[in-house]
Amino acid sequence: MDEKQAELRFSRTTQLIGTTGLTTLQRARIAVVGVGGVGSYVVEALSRAGIGWLVLIDHDQSELSNTNRQLHALEGHYGQPKVEIMAERVKAINPNSIVVTRQTFVRDDNLASVFHGNLSYIVDAIDTV
Repeated sequence: MDEKQAELRFSRTTQLIGTTGLTTLQRARIAVVGVGGVGSYVVEALSRAGIGWLVLIDHDQSELSNTNRQLHALEGHYGQPKVEIMAERVKAINPNSIVVTRQTFVRDDNLASVFHGNLSYIVDAIDTV
C-alpha cells in the first residue's frame, strides 16, 4: 500500500483525532484475548481505527454455531483457528498492520510467553475462566 492509500484509508480517523492521535494509534500494541462474539468485533474496530499492532489470542476454531455472533464465522472458514481468520481479516482492512497470533488458552503457567513484548493494552474478551 502506498503512502497516499494509507493516508486516505484513515483520513476519517485523522479528522476526529488529528495526525498525532492517529500516530499514537498506529504505534499502539494491543492484545485481544478471546476473538469470539465480543473479541471479533473488538479486533475489527481496532483495526479500522488504525491500530498498528495486534496480538490475537484464542485457542478455538470457528464453528458453524458461531455464525449468529462472530465475524469470522463464514462459509469456508469453519474448522480454522479463529485467530488466523481474524488476522487475515485485519490484513485485508489494513495491510500495513502487524498481527501476531497465539492459538492457546491463557493460563497462569503461560502468562509470560503469551504476553511477552511491550503491550499498550490488553482487552479481555474471554468466555472461559
